[in-house]
Amino acid sequence: MLDKLKAVENRYLELCDRAMRPDFYDDPKQAAKLLKEQRDLEPVVSAFRSYLREKETIEELLEM
Repeated sequence: MLDKLKAVENRYLELCDRAMRPDFYDDPKQAAKLLKEQRDLEPVVSAFRSYLREKETIEELLEM
């Protein structure tokens, strides 16, 4: 499960990187499609990152 979420995060980062390129908007239809995918992935990635932060906090507290 975490592997799948990491893959989703990687795809999100790839889309963010592509959106920053100067030629991204050369094909407006493709750009719109990729931006929609990026927006759809954002809540999943945000929740995954939050989960990882909380997991790290719990592990640090257990070490104390």
